[in-house]
Amino acid sequence: MGHDHDNHKIRDGLLSGYLRYARLSLATRYVIGSKILDIGCDRGYSLAYLSDNVEYVGIDSCQEAVHAAMAKYPQHKFMAMVADDDAIDELPTEFDDILLIAVLEHMEDSTVFLRKIKKLLKTGGRVIITSPSSRSHGLLVFLAKIGLARNDKHEHEGNYLEHKDIMKLINKEDYSLVTHKLFQGGMNQLWVLEKN
Repeated sequence: MGHDHDNHKIRDGLLSGYLRYARLSLATRYVIGSKILDIGCDRGYSLAYLSDNVEYVGIDSCQEAVHAAMAKYPQHKFMAMVADDDAIDELPTEFDDILLIAVLEHMEDSTVFLRKIKKLLKTGGRVIITSPSSRSHGLLVFLAKIGLARNDKHEHEGNYLEHKDIMKLINKEDYSLVTHKLFQGGMNQLWVLEKN
């Protein structure tokens, strides 16, 4: 399945489903509530890992992906928007969990973005983040070239988050760290932050 992003046709690679599964199956284990905001929801893939009883809002910058999600999950709300635009301020507040699955590394300013989404989260709510580690760069580029990983140039442009960077953000933005894990042989990372 492919879609346009900046006039570049994005296609999943043969391993994309496995990579998505690894991220989502781990990240959704840390969901604590029933009111979920999924930023960068793509086609609503995370819904396969969540309870049927969730109140879910998914946003993505790709209109084609949002339309596919709406068709598959008509009981949930989806919106096409760029997550770091001011439009995100118009979303409802008091989410229990915000999912950022392979998203934060694409933001122009992670600190500003975490501050902005904090307003959407209830006290004690969680931000669940996955992001590739810097050691994955060469492998992801290679796998994309041979058709095994997604050929999204934004996935391989080198904006990698390190644990020390996230810890600085946490301290600045008054979040608490619930957990940090490396997975997929250290190629991917998970952070679970809680709003104080």
